[in-house]
Amino acid sequence: MILSGLDVIKGLERYNGDIKSYTSNLHTYSKYVRALLGTIENVDKKWLDPYRLIIHSIKVTSFDIYANQIGKWAKRLEKAANLDAFDYIDRFNPLFLENAHRFLDSIDTMLVESEIGKNPDWECIYRKCS
Repeated sequence: MILSGLDVIKGLERYNGDIKSYTSNLHTYSKYVRALLGTIENVDKKWLDPYRLIIHSIKVTSFDIYANQIGKWAKRLEKAANLDAFDYIDRFNPLFLENAHRFLDSIDTMLVESEIGKNPDWECIYRKCS
């Protein structure tokens, strides 16, 4: 793993080693989730139904690319929304947003560095080079 919270090896395996497809999906994920995060910055009790759908989308797309930590946090918030546990959401949503933005920034940095020839060496990661 080259980025904490993202299992790149499993991600590459899911895409049969197709680095271009995987990195393209990482880029799309970052853009999509960042947009969703912007919609859940200010949540109130009246807005739990839309929140439930948005946090579910973040959870599913995160697990799809093996961004497991973000997926787990979103799963907890989704469960709280399903239980109408607004106090939990009110307490932990800001922390989730902060960590999710930091994680997306790390993905973006990793992808930019990859484009300019810096790490990571995707082929080596996929073949599990040492």
